[in-house]
Amino acid sequence: MGHGTPVTGRAIAAGIKPSLSIDLVVATGGNFFAEMQAALDAERMVRNVASLERDGAFLERLELKVSDVVECATINGARTIGLDSRTGSLTPGKDADVIMLRTDRLNLTPINRQGAVAAISAGPGNVDSVFVRGRALKRGGELVGQDLRRVRKMAIDSRDWLFERAGVPDGCTPYTPRSLRADAHSGAGHAGHAGAPIAAGGGTPAAPCC
Repeated sequence: MGHGTPVTGRAIAAGIKPSLSIDLVVATGGNFFAEMQAALDAERMVRNVASLERDGAFLERLELKVSDVVECATINGARTIGLDSRTGSLTPGKDADVIMLRTDRLNLTPINRQGAVAAISAGPGNVDSVFVRGRALKRGGELVGQDLRRVRKMAIDSRDWLFERAGVPDGCTPYTPRSLRADAHSGAGHAGHAGAPIAAGGGTPAAPCC
């Protein structure tokens, strides 16, 4: 899509406060942990290539700090959309928007720097609880008050409708869980579990897409 290398480090060095965002989740998953990790990795690549070309050696230290990337994903994002007076940091007087991570998972063991672990090692599976303005939207790793079976069915029905309207060839059939196919044929309002592995025969594996 014509993307160049990120300018995260150069922007911060120039006094700019960049933020992270995802505008096309069909191409890039909506995972801010991955975005923070990608920002660090991209900066490491850009700086090391420049150092190798200039000095013939890798850098000993990266100027872009982990804390910079965490700010890009939190307070800088709030500032970008004009909401930094309400959210983006744990500050008295702001909305109680909080994400709590489980730190007893193996991917976060051991923890050396609490502030760095979110940008280096954590993922969505580590999110235990989410609060928006003090209201719990996720607790114990599970979404609160959401009919996920219905959400999954709506998402897959929408995809199937778009494929039909776009004239996607028959050889590009996407994966759909068997339980959902049964619900679709019966007209049921709920879908089964969409996470069943293909190898277990839980659905129809996708053919190589055109």
